[in-house]
Amino acid sequence: MFCPKVVLSCLLKEFGTCDITRASSRKEQKIIDSFAYILREASYDNLVIDCEEDACVEEDDTDPIGTGEDEESLSVRCKGTVRFGNVELTEEKVKEVLAFYRSTSKGFRKTESLRKRYRFISNEYHLKKLRQIERERHVHADRLVRLRMLLEKLKEEVLLKMNLGVSLHDNDIRQVALNINRGEELLIENFKASHRWIQNFKRSCGIVSRRITTFISKKNFLNQDRVLSEAQNFVSELRKGWPMEKVCDADQSGFLKELHSARSLAMRGSKNFQRVVQSVAGTTHSFIVLPTLFADGHLGEKLFVVTQEVDGKFPEKGHFQAQNLEVRANTTHIMNKQLMLDWIKSCVASPGSPANMLLKEGKGK
Repeated sequence: MFCPKVVLSCLLKEFGTCDITRASSRKEQKIIDSFAYILREASYDNLVIDCEEDACVEEDDTDPIGTGEDEESLSVRCKGTVRFGNVELTEEKVKEVLAFYRSTSKGFRKTESLRKRYRFISNEYHLKKLRQIERERHVHADRLVRLRMLLEKLKEEVLLKMNLGVSLHDNDIRQVALNINRGEELLIENFKASHRWIQNFKRSCGIVSRRITTFISKKNFLNQDRVLSEAQNFVSELRKGWPMEKVCDADQSGFLKELHSARSLAMRGSKNFQRVVQSVAGTTHSFIVLPTLFADGHLGEKLFVVTQEVDGKFPEKGHFQAQNLEVRANTTHIMNKQLMLDWIKSCVASPGSPANMLLKEGKGK
């Protein structure tokens, strides 16, 4: 069994201990990371070390040179269950290699003999792995292959939940990954779906965190394509019977009386940070404007305005008046039913408005 500590102990004997207390340089850190990766892969039995040796094949063991099993196809990492170097093989292919390995009078072939026919059998480690599969009489998928299968299934599950409008977080993805590992006969040992693994999965799939723009019921979410189609048909029918100069839209917009940035420059370390404004009440009190816009592009004759005033009344003198403005005072800038009726009488049903109108009010969704 491979033990990384044995390797580190031998390296210490070879190069000695370090008495330097400085931090590692960038080049040294890269080498450290590379060695750590190699030792970690070797611990999971995923590391293959190729040793170039002179092939000395006995005359009676020499095999006829075959076709090489289509060398180009073997260099491609096709979908399989067992990895030999960079090549993945199915269970049927492994059985074929085993049959060839045992098809001599001696009962076995050497590594050099197998290498001539199957180029992916390149060292004694591959031959040992082949004999282990023969003893167990079952082809177990390698850890990396099973992880790749888990990633594919996890991506399908996550995309399905996204398409159903389900809110997902890192903990949800982790739970789905653990359930797949338990239920899909993968049984990857020591698989914990760590935070780093989840981040790598999201990065590989292009999954990021985004602010939810709209909350919607499940019924509307599932029927949104049908609703959109019906809405488009409804709009098309209305356009046939209504001229553009009689179709209008109205939507209210709120503004602060004084707009100021919430940030400004100050000296570092200062705690009490005050700035002067013309009216403190103007920074918190708002006014509402409610314009009317027709489909042909022209505005309604009058603009309805609601301002927030003390006691809901204008002062007796000094407030501005105009013919194209309908200004109302209220204790709050928010529209209510009484103000809405006032807007309809003064702006919508005004003498200059069309006799028949199609009015749409509110946000279009």
